[in-house]
Formats: sequence, structure tokens, C-alpha cells
Amino acid sequence: MKNADKGEKMNIDEIITKIEEMDNKGYVGTGNFESVRDELKAKLSQRLSDCEEELEFLIVLDDRIKTKIQSQFYIGCKEIQKRISHLKSEIEKAKEFKCQN
Repeated sequence: MKNADKGEKMNIDEIITKIEEMDNKGYVGTGNFESVRDELKAKLSQRLSDCEEELEFLIVLDDRIKTKIQSQFYIGCKEIQKRISHLKSEIEKAKEFKCQN
């Protein structure tokens, strides 16, 4: 929701505070309060929907990042295992050569 004075999004706490301020000023029961309240509720609902969409996007992004990290970790582990096997083989060859001489 855009704050008309500041040109920035209002957070949920600011919206609730604005509704409470109108309530405290005695707008309750007047058409003005009802229409403003309904407008704020609609904007709050839209903001909630936007937040839910952003949350879903971030969850998917988090899953993709985790999958990529796990994949890279797996590849890295396989490379390390290959290197260990190669080094073990080299050590065995060196031991055999040493025993022959």
C-alpha cells in the first residue's frame, strides 16, 4: 500500500495504526470512516496477497539454492573420492616399488 504523503509502501502495523487513529478520532459510524476502513482493508488484503506471493517465490528460490548446493557438494565429494582413490593407488605403487628395490 502506498502512503500518499511519502510515496512508499505502508507496512501492516502502519495500516492498523491508521485505522485505530480514525477510530479514536470518532469517525466510527460515519460514512467517511466506513469507506476509508473498507479501502484500507482492501489495500491490506492486497498487501497480504503480495507478501504471500513473495514468500512463495522465496521458498521456491530457497529450495533451488539448497538443491544446487547439494548437487555441487555431491560433485565435490565424488571428485575428492576419486582423488583419494588415485592417491591410494599411487601410494601402493610406491610401496611396491620400494619393496622391489
